[in-house]
This record gives sequence, structure tokens and C-alpha cells, in this order.
Amino acid sequence: MNDVSFRQRNPRLVHLIRNYLAGIVLGMTGLIALLGYIGLEKLYENANQNLERTIRDRYKAEIQHVVETVAATIEATVPGEIGPELSLIQQEAVKRIIRGAKFESSTMKPDVWNGYFFLYDMEGRCIAHGAHPETEGQTLQERKDPGDKLMIQRLRAAAQLPDTAPQIERFVEYTWEKPGEHGKFPKISYVKRLRGDQWWLGAGVYVDDIERTLQAEQDKQRDQKLWAMGMAAFVLLVMLAVAYLVSAGLAKRVTRPIDQLVEGVRRVSLGDYMHPVALANGTEETQVLGNVFNHMQEKIIAQVSELTTALERIRELTSNEWEKVEEERRRIARELHDDIKQKVWNLRTKLDEALMTDEPAAQRCLLNGAIDVIKSMSQAIRAILQNLPPPVLDGLGLLKALRELCEGQAHSAQLALHVDFQHEELRLPPHVEIMVYRIVQEAMMNIVRHAQAHRVDVWLACHDGILEVGVQDDGKGFDVRAAMHHVGKGQGMGLLNMTERVCAIDGEISFECPSTGGTTVTVKIPMLDGDEMRL
Repeated sequence: MNDVSFRQRNPRLVHLIRNYLAGIVLGMTGLIALLGYIGLEKLYENANQNLERTIRDRYKAEIQHVVETVAATIEATVPGEIGPELSLIQQEAVKRIIRGAKFESSTMKPDVWNGYFFLYDMEGRCIAHGAHPETEGQTLQERKDPGDKLMIQRLRAAAQLPDTAPQIERFVEYTWEKPGEHGKFPKISYVKRLRGDQWWLGAGVYVDDIERTLQAEQDKQRDQKLWAMGMAAFVLLVMLAVAYLVSAGLAKRVTRPIDQLVEGVRRVSLGDYMHPVALANGTEETQVLGNVFNHMQEKIIAQVSELTTALERIRELTSNEWEKVEEERRRIARELHDDIKQKVWNLRTKLDEALMTDEPAAQRCLLNGAIDVIKSMSQAIRAILQNLPPPVLDGLGLLKALRELCEGQAHSAQLALHVDFQHEELRLPPHVEIMVYRIVQEAMMNIVRHAQAHRVDVWLACHDGILEVGVQDDGKGFDVRAAMHHVGKGQGMGLLNMTERVCAIDGEISFECPSTGGTTVTVKIPMLDGDEMRL
């Protein structure tokens, strides 16, 4: 490793790292500022919405309170039902209460008592009015506001609502004159029936008073928001200054251990994985980087070892597979040479002799011998083919291959088929799978050819380390003992083949043919500990 340090060799890179760290800090600070600004704006927007709703509800609650208070005062002053049946003195007392009752309709103008009350009967006649006494005695139910709404009728309808109706429905919005100002303004009034349900009382607040109060509160919130943003900007500036100082110092600490990391990378690039990097006086991040680098070296060493072992294993398996393939080729060649070739020679000899003789009896004898040779050749070829693994096993697996085999045979012979495999997936050693497939194939062929059956049941199960395979039909059955007795006479070769296959792997096979008909072939194979059985 050179004596010149990394910082001395790469001053521009060190400067770039310092600027990069400073840029990260600046970017994070800017992001925090942006998120803070967005959060404040969102908070301010939500606060405005909530504030408007709160102020409006507060005004409504105040109007409802003053109306309920005046109504309670009237009902406490005048006994009995309140209506035209009252005496003139009592009616005048009620009117004085209405005319004299005032309240502050705007918090923006304290001590300005311009809120008033009004009293009407159910016919729309004004009984008393706190702001327009000249309307007393007039029937105003047809009066409309500038919005062409029958405001007196709407107020009366709200007053006639049952006591169980929501209070919010007793508020009515319309346009009306405002005391002390010119023109008509939107207004929200609350109405209530007095005792006896003949007169109703109401009062309201003007919407512009609500809006002025809302604007004042919003101005306060805006001032608070500006103050909060100013404080946040000040804090961010302080953070920027501190972050810059920290990043400058951090850049110096980061570049010190980089020399060691560069040297470690150089060694790894040359294939030297046995020298871990030890970072001294580094930051926590560079220590983590060094640990990750050393862990990477360990992983590389482990992977190289695994790959080397796997490569040796692949070579060994490939060699074994080629040996198996060559052995299988030699076996087939021996069988073809020792058996099939000899039978072909015998067949040719008998046919030549048959052609050379003119005696019919001799020709018949020679041709019968040729037929026997052909049968023997067929059996030999069949034995060779049965020892080869069926291609369908590799493509589908044992269970799917068996199901396809049985369904095809049953369909061709118009047999009802029931298949019961206890497992959806089952993998056995290849020689066991071939044996099971061939036995089921032989059993199905015997059923199709000889049983005259209508239904076939095939099952496969594994329990207690025993593989059980069964094939059952409802055909005419056969004499098992007689069939096995005539095996040497060219009959029962299928039974013999199945028996020999099962015995070759230490299994058991049974043939059951009850007097009621049908045949059941059952095979039981013990699975050794070394055998592969994946369920």
C-alpha cells in the first residue's frame, strides 16, 4: 500500500464527498422545511374550516339561548295560555318584554345592543316587534325577502315543528333589514312556540356579524402561523449551520478509513479473499461498511467453496449418469444379440427350409416352428420394452401417469372407472415407479382382454411404511391355480411377469377371485429407510 493517503491522492474526490454530504444535509433540511410548510398550510386550512363551523354554531347557540330565555320570562310573567285570549294588560306586558329585550348581535361591536325579538301569531300577524314597532298589528305572512322567499311563512313553519324535531330545523335563513344600517342583509333566526301554541317568538343574528367575527379570528390565526413559520425558519437556519459544521467534520472522518477499504477491494479483485479489513478510528457508518465488506468476503469464500463442491458433485453425477446410460445400452445390446438375434436366425432357417421342401406336411411343421419362434421373439421384445422406463412417468409423475393409463384403458373398453389415490403427489424410487406402472398396466390389459367387466377400481395408499397398490374388477374372474399351473405352456405369462417384478423388490402380490366373480390384484411393497418417498 502506498504511503500517500487517500486524501492526498484524491483531493477533488474528498472535496466532492464533503460537498455531497453537505448537499444531503441541505436537501434534508429543505425537505423538512417544505414538509413543515405544507403541514402548517394544511393545519391552517383545517383550522379555518373548523373555526367557521365553530363560530357559526356558537352564534346559533347564543340566539337559541336568548330566545329560550325571553320565552321563559314571558311564560313566567303571564299565567295560562299565551295568545289573543289574554287581557289587554297582559298582552301589553308581553309586548313591553319584546320591545325592551335587546342583546349584542355582534362580538365585533361590544355594547351595541342591536339584537331584537319579534312575536307573531299563527296567522302571520305581528304582535310585537323590537326593531319595527310600526309593523305591529299587520298581517305579514305574504311578505317576501329579496330572494323571493316567504320568510314569515317559513319562520311560522319552523315554529310549528313538534317538540321532538331537531333544534337545527328551528333555524331559518332569510334576508331582512338591519337596525342602524341601510339595506337588507342575510340573517339566521331561531323561533319557538309559546305556551298555548298560538303565538311564536323569534330572534336572529346577521351573517355579516358572523363573518366579521370569523375574519378577526382568521387574522389571529394567520399571525400565529406567520410567527410559527418565522420560528421554524430560524430553527432551520440554526440546523443548517450546525449541519454544515458536522458534515465538514464527518467528511474528514469518512475519508480516513477509505484507504483501507480501497486496499481491501484491490485484494479481492486479485482473488485474495483471506485478509479482512480492520478500520481504525472510523465513524460508525464506516465501521458498518467494513463489517459488511468482511461479511461479503466470508460469503464469497463460502460460495466459492460451495460452487467447487457442487461442480465436483455435478461431474460425479454426470459421470455416473453416463455410466448408467452406457450400461443400459450394453444390456439392451446383449439381449438383442444373445436372444433376439438368435431367434431371428432360427426364424430365417425355418423359413428357408420351408421354401426348399415340396412336402406340405413338412412345410406345415416348419411354418408352425416359425410361428413359435415369432411368439418367442414377441415375448422377448416385450420383456425388453417393459424393463425400459415409460416416458410418461418422467413427464407426468407416477400418479398422473397411472390415472391417464387407467382412464385410457377404461374409455376404450367402456368400463366404469373409480380411482382412489390417497396422495396428490407421490415420488418413489425410479425402479419402484416402473414396477408399479407395469403391474397396473398388465392388470388393466388383462381386464380389457379377458374379464368381461363393467367396473374397475384402482387404489394406491401408503401406511406404516408399506406401499399398497390394488386393481379390482367385477368381471367373470378366473382360476388362479389353474392359470399359474399352465404358465409353462404359453399361458399366464402376464401373471408370471407381475409376480416376478414384485418379488424382485421383496414385495408381495396376491390374486383373489371369489366364487361370486371378479378379480382383485393386490401388491404390497415395503419401503426401506433408504428409499425415497415424497408425499
